[in-house]
Amino acid sequence: MVKKTTRFTIETDRTLIVRRGSLGRAWCEACARETEMVSLDVLERLAGGGQRQIRQWIDDGDLHVSAPQSGLARVCLCSLLRLLVTGMGTEAAFTP
Repeated sequence: MVKKTTRFTIETDRTLIVRRGSLGRAWCEACARETEMVSLDVLERLAGGGQRQIRQWIDDGDLHVSAPQSGLARVCLCSLLRLLVTGMGTEAAFTP
């Protein structure tokens, strides 16, 4: 008797919309270039309760944070996208 195996591949796409007012350009020391930055409060709202995971990514250096003289900490959008594309971002952390 021949055993049949069926393999399913499910591909999903995620669209992340960040409103223009929540972005700003700033220098990212880790990327060594000017990049779009998103505020931490917007990132925390996107994370839907994944604040512990966000803090871990920041502590590990996976998310680049800039705190300009204004005091409002912002996260480098390039580092956030890199984190999500490489699969390090968990589904639980970024549930819409």
